[in-house]
Amino acid sequence: MAAPFDWEPSPGEGAGGDALALWAERTGRRRKGVPGRGGLRFAFYGRVSTEDWQDPVTSRARQREQAGVLVAGHGQIAAEFFDSGHSRTLPWARRPQAAALVAFLTPGLRFFHEGQLEGRRVKVSMHLGRRPEEGIDPILEEFYGKLLACLKRSEVRDGRWQLLEIRPAWEGNPTWDRFLAFAWEGKAGQLLLITVNYGPTQGQAYVALPFLDLRGSPVILQDLRSEARNERRGDDLLDRGLYLDLPAWGLHVFSCHTNLPSNK
Repeated sequence: MAAPFDWEPSPGEGAGGDALALWAERTGRRRKGVPGRGGLRFAFYGRVSTEDWQDPVTSRARQREQAGVLVAGHGQIAAEFFDSGHSRTLPWARRPQAAALVAFLTPGLRFFHEGQLEGRRVKVSMHLGRRPEEGIDPILEEFYGKLLACLKRSEVRDGRWQLLEIRPAWEGNPTWDRFLAFAWEGKAGQLLLITVNYGPTQGQAYVALPFLDLRGSPVILQDLRSEARNERRGDDLLDRGLYLDLPAWGLHVFSCHTNLPSNK
């Protein structure tokens, strides 16, 4: 969330789809007496729900161009999502972990609704003081416990966030376009790598890693959501990228560090 909605359009404002432009203009401009907050970061979300009647490629290009024009002068688009006909057929309940990982491990304010950490999905106003009976989801409860542990890491609290480039796994494989990847780099060189297959089918992709300190060293990728531990050559990661093969809505949270031989 870039800034609070601390204004309401006056009568006549917001007509014809201009409300977002007005909001971006007012929240992106420095107010008198308020320190500059830098450019806003936006996430582009496009969709084509009638895939049989619309071309996803041209539709995405048109929507992305319009989004770029809208945010020009107010900030930059830091992440992109494009849904080709899936959002109406796949319930949100099938992808809460992927959505939460993207929402809470990118820069900005982070809010959890009451009961979310236990896997409850009914959002109840705090003023009611009661909620409908809803069982705890142990899988989501475990997931959020590990997510909160990630949010306490120094890379996330004090580090630098960076969106990473996604490349096709091989020519003719379109599933790479559904992947998201970004990293948090700590002040002492710590590296947290987050990858998500944000799509309804198995997908493959390469993630470009622009971290030159990995060159010439074995690199340990420790998945913080499981006990999985992989070792890769740093040169391969820099030259080719990190190969991913993930199921629908699959994700990884890797702690990356070099495994240099001891001098002792």
